[in-house]
Amino acid sequence: MYYIMIFASLFLGFLVKNKYGKILYSFIMFMFFFLVSGLRYDVGHDYNSYASLFFNTYSMTIENIMQSSTEKGYLLMNKIFSNYIIDYQFLYLFIAFIVAFSVIYYLYKNSSMIYLSCFTFITIGCFYFSMDFLRQVIAGAIILYALNNLEKKQYFHYIILIFFAICFHKSAILMIPLSLVLKIPLNKYILVTYSIVSILLIVFSTQILIVVTSFIYSGYDPLQSIHMSTGIPLIYGICTLAIFVYAYILKDELVKYRSLNQILLVCAFLNVFITLIGYKHSILSRFSILIEIPVVTILLVDCVYLTLKKINKKSLKFTFLSFFIIICMLFHTYLQLNNYNGVFPHQFIGEESYEI
Repeated sequence: MYYIMIFASLFLGFLVKNKYGKILYSFIMFMFFFLVSGLRYDVGHDYNSYASLFFNTYSMTIENIMQSSTEKGYLLMNKIFSNYIIDYQFLYLFIAFIVAFSVIYYLYKNSSMIYLSCFTFITIGCFYFSMDFLRQVIAGAIILYALNNLEKKQYFHYIILIFFAICFHKSAILMIPLSLVLKIPLNKYILVTYSIVSILLIVFSTQILIVVTSFIYSGYDPLQSIHMSTGIPLIYGICTLAIFVYAYILKDELVKYRSLNQILLVCAFLNVFITLIGYKHSILSRFSILIEIPVVTILLVDCVYLTLKKINKKSLKFTFLSFFIIICMLFHTYLQLNNYNGVFPHQFIGEESYEI
């Protein structure tokens, strides 16, 4: 099913010739994202954990919810569904609808090449982590729109959306102090400074986390927790670094084309830092979910768009675009072979597992 989505994202791109064709294309891709995610069964490492949480909230009172360490917004959503609908699959459908609509509408309004944005959303892994890390991806979908507010200096709207995102995952609180960093243009001096700080944080991450977990999140002691003592494959860091380097080379043109790209360029750098520190402490890599979607679907696609504009010959344009698509497909193949976030193979409700 995943490959049908991938091919559809590209081959239906011919529809995007006018407003109505773009609307039709957006609707088709929305239905793909919504149904493939919402009607999945036992797909994703955390699928059963979220199902158990759904059933647990049925007996929880509002007081229990307020005292729980789990985010209140997500628990209240579960409480509403568990009280009136017995089947937790309807909750997955609802979340899939929220995420699919938020992403597709955002791409419809902002993407320079919506068919390529949908393609990268799938092949670089954003769609797949949306079926596993439910709370984080809801927060990430909200942050999509918050970043636009930040770029337009609508700080009140930005803060409101961030607090809303915090209701679904506490890590979104980092977007408040990060707003100061995101607004600083990433020139070479700032880049060197950030790089030195990042290297020091990565080198001494274990010692820093020992101190941090002695006060909060004691269950994530880096010397004892498997989530802290093991890391993600280095290829993820290489992928995010390649995206950042590509964007940094084109940074002046990117910012001139879209002022939001100044913020997304910093997000791309942060994405590199998070995935590299995730190489040592896997659970920290999940922070990238908050900012990865616009980097992959807007910044990266703008890079491709601006590169194509520079190329005069149609044959060279085709060659470059084909090369980009092949690289993305190779990365996607890696995700599949390594069962990225437990989403391979896909199966719908009522189906047995089948290989894709």
